[in-house]
Amino acid sequence: MSTEPNSQQVTNGNTPWRGRHDLKVIGAGFSRTGSYSLKMALEELGFRPCWHIIDIMSDDDKANALMWWKGMDKKLKENKESVDFDEFYRELANNAEAAVDWPTFFYWEEIAEYYPNCKLILTVRDKEKWYKSCITGLNLYFYNPILRVLAFLELIDIITFIANQLIPKSVEEFGGIDTFYNDKEAVFKRMDERIKYMTTNEKYRDRVLVFSVKDGWDPLCKFLEVDVPKDQAFPRSNDGAALARNVKKFMMQNIKRYALNHTFLFIF
Repeated sequence: MSTEPNSQQVTNGNTPWRGRHDLKVIGAGFSRTGSYSLKMALEELGFRPCWHIIDIMSDDDKANALMWWKGMDKKLKENKESVDFDEFYRELANNAEAAVDWPTFFYWEEIAEYYPNCKLILTVRDKEKWYKSCITGLNLYFYNPILRVLAFLELIDIITFIANQLIPKSVEEFGGIDTFYNDKEAVFKRMDERIKYMTTNEKYRDRVLVFSVKDGWDPLCKFLEVDVPKDQAFPRSNDGAALARNVKKFMMQNIKRYALNHTFLFIF
């Protein structure tokens, strides 16, 4: 067994709260700003694996790993130094060199502190298109009666976790669900405030790239100090379409698993 101390063991006295895993890049941008395209681009550039929430829908191990984040707000509030992000990014996320979208961007400031050499990419896109895409994504849950019932009854842990913690967390920065749905201008203002904060705050301004996927390889590669891939188009993925395709499949897989498990228990 290794005797090398983990990040929690070395955090004492005046020792900074730091991770030992080499997480190189995180996407600090909101969902629906091209995060899956960024994931594919980062992996093409060698920053792999790159964690993205959508992968849990086709990978049970990743779905199970996601549960590590349960209760994260409370943990960070009560004892930040007890949180070891290495447990997730190094162990559960298979030595991820990059991570984007949920839940990484929820905690981008804490992660940036924990991994001080990690670069930050703030993805942006046309606000109106982004907002419309977000509403469509939220409606996949709020207008899905099966998911709502499953979450309410707390029958399937991961669906309950996503519905009761991750979805509210995704719009917390904007003032919550009601504000997000009903005050678009306030949402846009908050987006502008985030960009200003990250590009002017001395802790982040020298390690952040404000990036639109339509800008392609050049600014991304310059920022990451890597070569531009030759004869390789910048990857483009329709995050919204990909999510819509996978939500139903994910839901049905979990319902079937729940039914099989409880049928087995009933028989025996």
